[in-house]
Amino acid sequence: MIFPTSLGQSEQYDFEFIEAGPDLPRVLDEVCDYSGLLKIDNFDAESYFAEFQLRCRMSQPVGAYRFRDADVTNGWMLISKNECELVYNLLPGMGWDKTHLDQVLADESFRSVQTQPERRQRLPGKYVVLGCPGVFTYGHFLVDISIRIQLVKEMALHAGAKYLIPAPTHPWQLAILEVAGISPDDCVAVGNADSFQLEEMLVPVVTGLNGVLNRVLAQRTFRRMKEVMNNIAGPKSSERSLIFPLHTTMSSVHHPRGVEQRDLIVRTLQKDFGVEAFDPLQLSFAQQVDKFRNARLVVGEDSSALHNILWSDGADLAVMAPKGQFNYYHIGLQAIDGGRTAILWGDVTDQERGRFQMNLDSLCTTVEGLLREHRAPEFDIPLIAGSSH
Repeated sequence: MIFPTSLGQSEQYDFEFIEAGPDLPRVLDEVCDYSGLLKIDNFDAESYFAEFQLRCRMSQPVGAYRFRDADVTNGWMLISKNECELVYNLLPGMGWDKTHLDQVLADESFRSVQTQPERRQRLPGKYVVLGCPGVFTYGHFLVDISIRIQLVKEMALHAGAKYLIPAPTHPWQLAILEVAGISPDDCVAVGNADSFQLEEMLVPVVTGLNGVLNRVLAQRTFRRMKEVMNNIAGPKSSERSLIFPLHTTMSSVHHPRGVEQRDLIVRTLQKDFGVEAFDPLQLSFAQQVDKFRNARLVVGEDSSALHNILWSDGADLAVMAPKGQFNYYHIGLQAIDGGRTAILWGDVTDQERGRFQMNLDSLCTTVEGLLREHRAPEFDIPLIAGSSH
């Protein structure tokens, strides 16, 4: 197998990269003026923020790949030619790495399709690929896939195209596609046992870097998404709420994360601050959005559920995570949305199961700090764990 890994190999390996216009800069966030990260006594905020700023100033490709007469296989959508002689998924911006590639190539369904090329269906016309590792994870679909749809539309490449979406397709994926103006009739679902050869295939790139987002493109994407959902949901509540979305491990079963004493945390936050806990899985997509767009403060475990902060108007965010966990999606989203971010590390109690334990005093002190009326400068609120809870 041959794996092209740079844009400069386009002529050699039979693909085209279409660059976006000059109004979509390649540098993720040249200004990088976010000032809402709070200092927490048990979190290395300085190192975390320094890395975030470094990534903001990195350059990433902005545009879309075009392939003709190429094959797509598997729900993550491996793109290849000549019976997998050429595999394109390691090209910049595809959102794949070698580990992802090895996982698909070893999959029994994938190998079965490769040994039976007669099962491959030919699809005439133009298709936009909306698959990559992470496509079955709520937060990645909500953020990364929505931004990729915005990109292909801003480049005016979507006219007359259908969309390749993963199978099985979950109701929340269809809801997010609907926000982007894409109906099921516009889509063809690709499962792990499916293989298609497409006349023309367009792959908009992942423009972010592990949660650090292309600021210009993300702002446009989130603004449009909010406009759509505000039109559907109507006026916002006059009261801004404090919410705790409960985390249920779904797609990340091999890398779970969960706080040990969640019930105690929920009871304490409800009693002391009036925080409302709810299970997003028991709500419709529109109901979830409504919870977040009316929020003043969101508290929760490091998970995709917290990515819904993008629906808010600058709500603050308190994230509980196992020690050493650096997730840049939280601060990346907040840098776009404008709310403050506090990340609290807990002590790992079970590495294999992803379990950790929080200092409840530190959490409550953090919530108290975030509920202050004024907006504090970066690193300006010292949050020290006490001993009263």
